[in-house]
Amino acid sequence: MKILGSDYDGTLNHGGITDEKIGRVTKWQERGNKFGIITGRGADHREYLLRKFPNFKIDFLAACNGGYIVNESGEVIFDSRCDCVPVQMLASDLFEWGCDEVYVEWTRASIIWPEHDSDITSNEEYNFYSLETSSSIDYFNQASIQMSTDE
Repeated sequence: MKILGSDYDGTLNHGGITDEKIGRVTKWQERGNKFGIITGRGADHREYLLRKFPNFKIDFLAACNGGYIVNESGEVIFDSRCDCVPVQMLASDLFEWGCDEVYVEWTRASIIWPEHDSDITSNEEYNFYSLETSSSIDYFNQASIQMSTDE
């Protein structure tokens, strides 16, 4: 048995996940091999892929850049969650350093702004928080930031 993992954005999904790509992965798996996706996205991406491509079998998903790994049945086999640093404190420091947005990932991506416009509500892809309400986030597996300039 061999194991093959592919990045999702710009790699497997470059030009879309076509029937040809699904066929090649299926052929690989039929030979007794395993196939998974390795992504910076959160673990909820597995459910998204299962809904969007019901014939696409994923043996594992390494989400949050490997910080959260689930097998084909959705069972968590690795979870590097960080609950020792409160998200609110981390975000507050990052905003002081000039960040415009802080993204935290665990099972679902969340975006934290210094102030959250109440007209913007969470959607299928993201949960939205203000710095004040981010205290309700218990843990994260990955954090990334958005800056207004490249510098």
